[in-house]
Order: sequence, then structure tokens, then C-alpha cells
Amino acid sequence: MYPQKGSSNTLKFILLILLTLSCSSKELCSSDLRDIAEEDQSDRKNFFKMSEEELSDLSYRDAERRNKVSEFSRMGCLNTAEDFKNAALVFQHGSEPHDFYRSFEWSKKGIALGDISQRSMLAMALDRYLVKSGMKQLFGTQATKDSGSPCWCLEPYEEKFSEATRVLYTGKSIAEQSKWVTDLNAGQDCKILSCNHSLKAVPEEYIREKW
Repeated sequence: MYPQKGSSNTLKFILLILLTLSCSSKELCSSDLRDIAEEDQSDRKNFFKMSEEELSDLSYRDAERRNKVSEFSRMGCLNTAEDFKNAALVFQHGSEPHDFYRSFEWSKKGIALGDISQRSMLAMALDRYLVKSGMKQLFGTQATKDSGSPCWCLEPYEEKFSEATRVLYTGKSIAEQSKWVTDLNAGQDCKILSCNHSLKAVPEEYIREKW
């Protein structure tokens, strides 16, 4: 049996109605966002051991979660520091630079509302945005596996960025981030910790910014 013409629009309309009803209560909205974020984390329990097929399935579910959060945001359902934290967490696992930039912006709003624990999320989101945009990272949170390699490497980072700010936001220095990569490669014959990727310098406004 084939769907009738316009059924896709009908389903979207029904979804909007359901979201409107849900968002009529801030408590329900926050609860829904919390459930989506918890599902996101549960899906990643064995992330570093996932097969290519499992990662592909995860990517599909991530996209579904981002669509749900985008609808919540569009309806004005993000209000509390926790709401912004949960939304930012889901968009941490995006696929395009704009996904990570939204995560960065939502984390920044959560911090502005008093939740300084979101500093680490802001750092990761900004690093992901920069690297995905072809620029060096600032905080040193991003490691990559090149295609066909079993080894992780730390993406190039901006040396002019303040080490004190790195530690303030992530709790780790570059040396500690490098040790993290070494730990990821435990049991492998991996001699190079830094990725040999040609990334552009970060604009000065990012280096000077204090969030």
C-alpha cells in the first residue's frame, strides 16, 4: 500500500501539533529534551569499539535526534540552562559545521544562565566546528582516525591560544590531551600522536574571545 499524495506534509503537520502541545508545558519540554539527550549518550556506550555498520546506524539515529531538537528550538521550547545543555549535547554529534556551531551557541547560552559545567561542551563544539571548517582547533579536544589507520591522532591546534583557557574550559592541558590519544591507541603500534593535516590558522577574534 502506497502513501497518499501529501501524506508527508500531513505527518509533518501532526508532528508540529504534538510538539506545540508538548511545549505548552516547560516541564514536559525539558523532560522530552532530557530523554533525547539520555538516548544520545546510551547509544555511545561502546563508541570507540563500534563497527562501520554500527557507526552508520548511529549516524542515522543522531540525525533523527537533531531533527527533533531543531523542532523544539523552532517552537521556542529551549528555556533553561538544562534545556540548552541537552540540545547542545545532541548537536555535538552532528555532521556539518553548522551543527557544531549551534551546539557551541547553545552551550554559551547555558553558561550565561549560570551552568559553568557547560564550558567543556562549548570547547568541544567550537573545536569540532573549527576542524570541520578546515581550521586548527583551540582546546585540543579533537582526535581523528585517518581512513585505513588503526591509530588515533590529535588534530592540529592553535599554539597562540591560551593554555590557561584550555585548562579552565576542559580541565586538560595539551599534554594531557596528548596522553588521552596515547591511551586511545593502547595496544596498537602508533608512533605519531599529531595528525599530519593541513589546517588553516584560526582567526584572531576566536583566539582573543572570552566566553
